[in-house]
Amino acid sequence: MTLFDPWLDARRIADSLALPGAELIAVLAAEAWCSKCRLLRPLFENNAAADASDRRVWLWLDLEEHADFIDGFIPDDLPLLLHYQQGILVKTGVWRPQGGEKGNGEGVFEAVSLPSLPALWQSLCTQNWACS
Repeated sequence: MTLFDPWLDARRIADSLALPGAELIAVLAAEAWCSKCRLLRPLFENNAAADASDRRVWLWLDLEEHADFIDGFIPDDLPLLLHYQQGILVKTGVWRPQGGEKGNGEGVFEAVSLPSLPALWQSLCTQNWACS
């Protein structure tokens, strides 16, 4: 599997999320100014590429590039992981690289609780959302 592009792959994303047991693994990031985001991106892409499941959607959402898509939501810290299973948010976390901001290519997601989030799953399940 590869990373989906929310603007170009709307139908493929919706079809995958309609499957039984579907999952969405999304990261909200800001590569232009977040050094942690730049460190995480290749790791996230590698994980997506290694995943052979057609029931899992891997999505990288840039706060600036996808601002309309995420309803202007800006988390307190980045990069933010949102993991959904069958439309239910099961995990949220902020990535912390080992070795600080320069990192060594490894890190962990620390759990965080968020009072509100954009309705990602619902938006992605509409095949033509990008056309509206």
